[in-house]
Amino acid sequence: MSGPTPPPGETHTWDEVYKWELEEVYLLLDFIAGRPDKRLTSLEVEVPEENPAQPGKTTTRKLGAPEIAARISALRFPPGGAEPKRSQEAAFLLLVKDRLCALAYPATAQSIAFTDIVASKTVTLAQTILLPFARLRKPRSQPERSLVRPRVSVGLRAYPDLEDVAVSFCAFQRRATWTAVGLALIGTLLLAEATYGGQLTSRLQGAKRDAGGAAAAIYAAYAEKHPSTGQGAPATLARVQNICPVPPPASGTEGSQNKPAAQPPGAALPASPAADPTQQADLAGNLDPKLIQLCDTYAYDEATFENAIADVDAYARSLVGRGVSVIVPIHRLDPECDPNGGSDHCGPKQETGPSVSGMVSAFANYILPLIFGLVGALSGTTRVIQDKILDSVLVPRDKSLLWLRVLLGGIAGAAAGLFFDPSKVAAEITSGNSGLSVSASGIAFLAGYGAPAFFGLLDTVLARVFNLSGGRAPGGATPEVKAS
Repeated sequence: MSGPTPPPGETHTWDEVYKWELEEVYLLLDFIAGRPDKRLTSLEVEVPEENPAQPGKTTTRKLGAPEIAARISALRFPPGGAEPKRSQEAAFLLLVKDRLCALAYPATAQSIAFTDIVASKTVTLAQTILLPFARLRKPRSQPERSLVRPRVSVGLRAYPDLEDVAVSFCAFQRRATWTAVGLALIGTLLLAEATYGGQLTSRLQGAKRDAGGAAAAIYAAYAEKHPSTGQGAPATLARVQNICPVPPPASGTEGSQNKPAAQPPGAALPASPAADPTQQADLAGNLDPKLIQLCDTYAYDEATFENAIADVDAYARSLVGRGVSVIVPIHRLDPECDPNGGSDHCGPKQETGPSVSGMVSAFANYILPLIFGLVGALSGTTRVIQDKILDSVLVPRDKSLLWLRVLLGGIAGAAAGLFFDPSKVAAEITSGNSGLSVSASGIAFLAGYGAPAFFGLLDTVLARVFNLSGGRAPGGATPEVKAS
């Protein structure tokens, strides 16, 4: 095997090629022997042999797994013996390798070696941070490796250049994992804040509706008891105060002055009559237990309404609210009340509620899906790496392909809201047996996690929308596109 001279520029000798082939056959044999879904007993190879009865002529003979394993175990490097014998060993080695590659598919000798090296490597935090900015390509000697598995040693001997690539891949895997964890934490906190902001604005609308309903119930009950004074009475706060006279609170935000407070049923009315004759006439209505209960309900609803206004204002002024307003701006909030400032326009207002609701909705439907799309893409990448390691099909080019998958996953997550209505998707899923509800961020996560499937769906939609199949959908049916 060492007779012919290598071509110009070729540094490998034929003996090295023989060595690589032998190492790869060892890797493939060990891989197949350790897999529950593959069997070495199915290994058969037809090899050429010289016919003893007819010198100079060769015949083919089929070898089974036991004889093949015995002959491979007898091979040594460097090959010994005469030139014809070495040529026969090389031919036998190539034929066995070809058959083993078919049995091990989709794994190859290189993927088996690379997977074993990656699985055995550990990278430090410094390597994780610095490897993207510096290419550490130092020539490595091949010392005796006694602390690694034999198959890893065989892989390093067969592919010595894979060690640096494996370190870089491990650093990439670690960066992807920690990035996914960090983005998941940030996305979860932001999603919780967005959900809380949505709940505050919903609570504000509900409290406003309840307070109005309670006031309307008071007007109706009072008009029923005092038709002469209640009919045509304007539905104003002052009128409710006349019907439910209570001492005003000592302090509060704007709009809370002169608001009625909750009184226990059967509480005594104020001892001193009001100066307003209309209010004096209305005091008698408070002796009605029904009005007392309605006044208590109204006082509670009004207090809840004030708290809801204050909570929405506090949310808009919080660190998260100010940060979101940089991306999705809202109107300028009035300053806090200063006792010595003399400002007539300060403090929380209920008009802030719709603005905060729009800000939170835009952030939750467009910004958060991008974050969760990246989280889904990184999670899918980690899952792909795990599956490839289990199947021993990891190769160096997977690093570039996985980066592209992360990029496509982020794009898919950001674009998912353009094609899916979260409310309709949630209704469709919850109507089945799964009982799963999907939000906009959940759809983005799914799109990022299954980016290839998402873009495959877009290809199908593209073919139907632009009628690329000549007016026929797959299977001969005419495609039907519904506009929403």
